[in-house]
Amino acid sequence: MSAPGVIVEEGGVATVSVRPSPTIPVFIGAYLVDGARLPITHGCTKINHMADLRKFLSCSVSFSVTVSADKVPSLSSPVVQSSALAVANYFENGGGPCYLLPVALSSDSGQVEAIKLHPDISLVAAVMDNATVDIIEKIIPSLGQNPEYFYIHTPKTLASPPGIPATGKPHVASYHPFLHIKCSHWRDDSGITVSGYEGATTVAQLQTMAPDLYKQVDTLIRTEYAKYPTIVMPSGAAIAAAYCKTDRERGV
Repeated sequence: MSAPGVIVEEGGVATVSVRPSPTIPVFIGAYLVDGARLPITHGCTKINHMADLRKFLSCSVSFSVTVSADKVPSLSSPVVQSSALAVANYFENGGGPCYLLPVALSSDSGQVEAIKLHPDISLVAAVMDNATVDIIEKIIPSLGQNPEYFYIHTPKTLASPPGIPATGKPHVASYHPFLHIKCSHWRDDSGITVSGYEGATTVAQLQTMAPDLYKQVDTLIRTEYAKYPTIVMPSGAAIAAAYCKTDRERGV
């Protein structure tokens, strides 16, 4: 809507007035863009809601499409964006604005510096695998002089017993077991790369340039997504959602 001197833009999210939670988590995990893990040097990215998440990470399952000389499409080996799906589950369960901090290797460093650049962060959690759990345990002592941080610790594997890391820091809670999370998948065809078809570099371009071929690709993609109705993940993101929702509705 517009009028002389006035411009109103809609952000594509619900307009219900909700008091924001004072708890702002950062989720350390593996996030893929264009088929590659974002490096730690990317730093923290603010994600306000589900629409932000889907804009930042275009597909919940990452792969590329190759078209052969006889116009037969195939998909590369898929990589399920487990960290992204865990964050999606966080929003679905009442979580509010958060940050994503990517890691590509367990040896990555710089997490402490990246987190300190955003003073509104108060909760630290891992949403991936052994590598990020190791990182959580590594950075707790480094942030130990900052009592405003709280840490969600999760076991490394399904078989690992629950336990608090021996950090000497009181603001740490450990949660177990792992959760079976129902996947709310999404995809943006402009974020899926295509090779082997002249003039098209994304699936979105195939839709207009070669509709029949696009239908084949679409069927392949839908079939692939259907293979992953659930994932098994540490409970960090779900617990963070509970913290944020409680703080927002009842106060800290």
